[in-house]
Amino acid sequence: MDVAAHRADRARVARPGGALLTQSGLFSPSSPAPASTTPPSQVSSAPPTSASPSPTETSATPTPTTSTPDTINLIPEQYKGQPYDKVRSDLNALGLAVNGVQVFDPSTPGTVIDINPSGPVAKGSTITVSYSKGPQMVTVPTIGKGATESQVQAAIEGAGLRWVTGATVDGATGQAPGTFVSSDPAAGQKVPAGSVVTYHLSKPNSNPSPSTKTTP
Repeated sequence: MDVAAHRADRARVARPGGALLTQSGLFSPSSPAPASTTPPSQVSSAPPTSASPSPTETSATPTPTTSTPDTINLIPEQYKGQPYDKVRSDLNALGLAVNGVQVFDPSTPGTVIDINPSGPVAKGSTITVSYSKGPQMVTVPTIGKGATESQVQAAIEGAGLRWVTGATVDGATGQAPGTFVSSDPAAGQKVPAGSVVTYHLSKPNSNPSPSTKTTP
C-alpha cells in the first residue's frame, strides 16, 4: 500500500449523520438541494360563486308604453250632507274641477245635496256639486171666507204647500156650514215650500131652522 494513501485514510474521522470531516472541510454523502430563493406564491381565494344566474342587461332606453288616464271612483254618499267648502277642497285634491250650484232644499244651507257625475271619472273632469241654499219660502195664500173645501185645498196646493183638515170652528153669522173660516199658518205668512197648512171649516148649524106651521 502506498504510504501517502494510507495516511490520507487515517486522517478521515467519521462523524455522526454520515458526514466525513477531512482536512479539506465538511462533506455529506449527498449534497442537499439548494434552497429556493423564489418567494412562495401567494394564494388568493376565489370569490364565491352565486347560485343565482347573472341578471341580463337591459337597454338604457325604456320601451314606450301606452298610458291610460287615471280614474277616480266617486261615491255620492261620501259627500252628501258635508259642507260645500270641504267637498270642493277634497275634490280639488283628487285632481278634479268643481262647479258649485246652489239649490233650494230643506237641508241646512251650505250642505251638499248631490254630485254629478259619480262613479269612475277621469282626473281633470268637472264635477257639479249641488248644495243647499235653504228651503224656498212661499206665502200662505189668502182664501176668502165661505170658500168650499175643494177651493181651499186647490189654493194651498197651488202655493206649493200641503194641506190637512183641522177641527171645525164657528163661522161668521149666516156662514154656510163646511165652508172656509181660517188657516194655520194664517194667510200672508212666509213658510218653507212644502210646509203643511191646516185649514178650518165652519161647524154645522147647531140650531135647526124652526119649522113653519100651517094654520088649518
